Amino acid sequence: MRGRQTVIRLGMVAALAVFAAGLAGSGAFALRPDEYAIYPLGSVWLDVAALRVAAQANGFAVVDLPGEAQTGSEQMALAAPADRLLVTSGNRFYLRVAHSGLAYAMRPSELGAELVLIPGATIDEMDALGSVLLELQELGISGMDVDLGARQTFARNALKGPATPAGVALDSTLYGLIVSEDWFAYAAAKSLTLRGLDVEVVAEKIPGAALPEAFAAYVTAETDELARLVLPVEQLLALARSSSVGYVRPPYVPAIP
Repeated sequence: MRGRQTVIRLGMVAALAVFAAGLAGSGAFALRPDEYAIYPLGSVWLDVAALRVAAQANGFAVVDLPGEAQTGSEQMALAAPADRLLVTSGNRFYLRVAHSGLAYAMRPSELGAELVLIPGATIDEMDALGSVLLELQELGISGMDVDLGARQTFARNALKGPATPAGVALDSTLYGLIVSEDWFAYAAAKSLTLRGLDVEVVAEKIPGAALPEAFAAYVTAETDELARLVLPVEQLLALARSSSVGYVRPPYVPAIP
């Protein structure tokens, strides 16, 4: 992270001037093509059905994923480059846009939603955020809190992925999914099984412990030692932090019967 903490709230197009002024001296920096940045947005409430209509009117390919496992070919199709893509799954969505010098995604996060900026060349953070937030407003997405102080930056195409945060019992491949540039491309490359915007995982339980009730709806099979879940990607960290869980990993053979 770079710069002091600054939270910019954007509600209307007219607020872009305020947004730009607020960024002055806030720790804005140059985004380089060898890295990407993730910004927390807080809770963003909107009508997903209305977003689908607006996206279609703006030339997006719109895909609804009800929760069944995507086949390998379907994952590759979602991972393939697309100028404008909106993936919906219930009341959650994943939006991806690619311009010649900047790609971005908006997707669920543990605290609501997050924005991913992926530069194709060295660009100014202020200019990039301003143009992206304006485009999102044109789709009816507003009320976002862009927390510059909580931004995270990651190297692109690194030989070794980011380390799982200390004290979090989560497989590094699954942590890499959470913070990847693109969930679909990453899952396809790492042979992770996505079901809509959820991922198949196995939780290794602490002896004698039971999973928290909050995760019960996601359990698809369970023994005294293990639980298989189809869990929203953004809830992986919460599951791994649970005191009843020793480790969260992708499924492997032998699997839970």
